[in-house]
Amino acid sequence: MFSKNDDCMIPLIQYLREHSDDTLVSVNIFINAAELIVTTEYKSADDLEIEGISMRNLRGEFITNKEIKLDKNGNVKTIDNKTIHADQNRG
Repeated sequence: MFSKNDDCMIPLIQYLREHSDDTLVSVNIFINAAELIVTTEYKSADDLEIEGISMRNLRGEFITNKEIKLDKNGNVKTIDNKTIHADQNRG
């Protein structure tokens, strides 16, 4: 992903993941000598339900109003006590 000269990016990525809002799904950073542009994208559980999709936030957690249980590998096991099949994981 990065060259060894870009190792300074790793702490930034870790910080963003640890301290981000529950609904933050992406961060784009553009930096050059003249400018800095940061764009972020947020998705609420209600928006995702309307769109008919599932999505994880920057920390990798599902954005939902429903109870989700994961197996030991982080795959969806149940949603609202209904079994989710492997091909339905990672919406």
